[in-house]
Amino acid sequence: MSIDTHGDLMVKGRMLAATVRSMSSLGSLGVQALAELGIHDIDIDQWYPAEARRAMHRTALARYGPEALYSFGFTTSDLQYSMIPQMQAEHRDYLNATRASAGDLVAESRALESIIHKICEAYTVNFAYMVDRYQHLFGARCTALGDNQFEIVASTFAEPDHHEFTRGIFASFLIRCTADDWDMAIRYLPEKTDHGPNWAAFHYHVRFERRASAAPSAEVILVERRLEAREALLTNVVEQSNRSLSVIMESIQYARLLQQGQMPDIAKLSGPFRSIDIAWQPRDLIGGDIWWTFQGADGSFTLVLVDCTGHGVPGAMLSVLVISTLTRVFAQAPSIRPAEALKALDAGMRESLHKDGEDKVSDDGCDAAIIRISPDGSELIYSGAKIDLFHRHGDEITQLRATRISLGYLKPPTQAPEEHCIAMARGDLLVMLTDGVTDQIGSGPERRKSFGNRRIQRVLADSSIQTASDAGRTLLAALADWQGKDRRRDDVSIVAIVC
Repeated sequence: MSIDTHGDLMVKGRMLAATVRSMSSLGSLGVQALAELGIHDIDIDQWYPAEARRAMHRTALARYGPEALYSFGFTTSDLQYSMIPQMQAEHRDYLNATRASAGDLVAESRALESIIHKICEAYTVNFAYMVDRYQHLFGARCTALGDNQFEIVASTFAEPDHHEFTRGIFASFLIRCTADDWDMAIRYLPEKTDHGPNWAAFHYHVRFERRASAAPSAEVILVERRLEAREALLTNVVEQSNRSLSVIMESIQYARLLQQGQMPDIAKLSGPFRSIDIAWQPRDLIGGDIWWTFQGADGSFTLVLVDCTGHGVPGAMLSVLVISTLTRVFAQAPSIRPAEALKALDAGMRESLHKDGEDKVSDDGCDAAIIRISPDGSELIYSGAKIDLFHRHGDEITQLRATRISLGYLKPPTQAPEEHCIAMARGDLLVMLTDGVTDQIGSGPERRKSFGNRRIQRVLADSSIQTASDAGRTLLAALADWQGKDRRRDDVSIVAIVC
């Protein structure tokens, strides 16, 4: 195939829009690539030069590797599915056919082959580029190889090394449509790739195996594969940074020391409590979790735990603003109550982050909780914004619920943070933690759910926990066991105090 397009090669606006959205997880790469071509707004029903999409893919591949293109293709396919009534109709027909022929392996295999052909047809109709006189040459076709194996050939105006984007598209469609009944693996066949100056034909081998009846649904598998693709991408980003940006990594190491320096020295803390322990474990070298303390002139002790938007460098930069805002708030009003301090933190962050109002592009903020222990340790005042407080009194464990608001975002909270006052007794245990603990997904098929609050309460019920360090150590051990070999998903911070 030899085609000279020179400007008549076009791509639908919805494809550009979907690609921009799928790339947004790594910033504004897609928007920047389009701006360099003079494209600033996208009409999903209009046609644009296909070079626009190639430019976005080149940028992503150069910056973040093939994992970026696969992740973007997978996400783009998710977005496109809702726009293609034909695909949704074929999916429904396939599900009806497989349910009607349950147990008939020959009929089920025929239904599988039929839906794969329909996916290729939908790809051809909805994803083909508009090229005068040549549109019929582009799209996808499928060949059955036997034993529920197939070869898919996708002809597209992509560059030869952009094959992972197309693999991501087909992986998403195939999983969405077939994973209720089949396990699927799709492999790129580089030796079969054919290409010219402005087109490429990619070949993929697809293998299916019957699923066990007790396996998760297609929607669950789709979510897991989407997360796996994103995690592979982010892992590659970090690894590339480690290899090629050693100077920046040295700067981040220094930034970690600076961030740690913002937080109090636990060994030097004193107040109306018997022991205190704080586990601070950023997912990366630095992170968005931060904690801060204030000791009142009357002997009261205030502790603030904050979880800023994101992790890594962006989260750490936001934590600097949080610390400076808290320092200013308590310097101006040393006896301020926890709920009022959260409101002041919200106002201070919004003022600093959103000086340009609605025109501001970023929208960042934090979750936070504040406790204040009276000078004699007999009373505690707590207020939280999405960070709860666990209180163990004897054998009873109470979870004080935070108000379901966040702070500092462009849109102000819809309600004021609530305040809780509780009586304290000697030996009571207090625990606060960020959602890096509660939201961590377990390792293994039977643990594909979050660590959760109930598991925290069961851990804290352990009678062997007598000191704050016991509580922190036991929680971290339980979290590590739950996490297994999976990667940590977020920053983790645990505050434990025994009165």
